Amino acid sequence: MAKWLKTFIAFLLLPFCFGAAEALWLLFSVSGRAEAFWVAAVSGAACWMVIYLMLPKPMWIYVFGHELTHALWAWAFGGRVKRFKVTSTGGHVILNKSNFIIT
Repeated sequence: MAKWLKTFIAFLLLPFCFGAAEALWLLFSVSGRAEAFWVAAVSGAACWMVIYLMLPKPMWIYVFGHELTHALWAWAFGGRVKRFKVTSTGGHVILNKSNFIIT
């Protein structure tokens, strides 16, 4: 995608960003004295952060899903999968055909 097109789309999305920021500001201003909301929100964020930092990342599953998507699109367009390799550090699929959707 051309850089000028990405910039144009970004400018078109700016009003939505301002609207989302205003809605978030309204939510926080209305719930300013609701201690139950803040305790739950901060506790949930802290629990998520601890779990995110302490548990191992399932990279093999991510790589498998990524390469499987290439293979499924190849099958959808009549291609064949010659080789499918997945490791936790990366992977690849060798196909007999390719197009911009498969890639």
